[in-house]
Amino acid sequence: MRSPLPGGFAMGGAFSPSGNRLAVFLNAGTGQAARLALVDPATGAIRVAPTPRLALGIDIAWARWLPDGSHLIVGAGTGYLVDAATLSAEPIEGLDYTAAILP
Repeated sequence: MRSPLPGGFAMGGAFSPSGNRLAVFLNAGTGQAARLALVDPATGAIRVAPTPRLALGIDIAWARWLPDGSHLIVGAGTGYLVDAATLSAEPIEGLDYTAAILP
């Protein structure tokens, strides 16, 4: 799979609960920012989220899917709730690398 952005991939990501989508992060430009993308593992098709642009201190971001697979929480310092269907994102205050999802 090739990144649709010239910077390649940042570290981090997660499979959806059903395994039919993979959240990955694409380096945006200099490696100091990343964009979320969802990959269909069966076809390799990539959908790039228009926002947010995650600031990277180092080349790592994180993703956690909600149990029903309709949303995921992503971050690299600041956290966002992302709708998996529309890829729209809303910021979540006070969320960091220690996020846990409880049913």
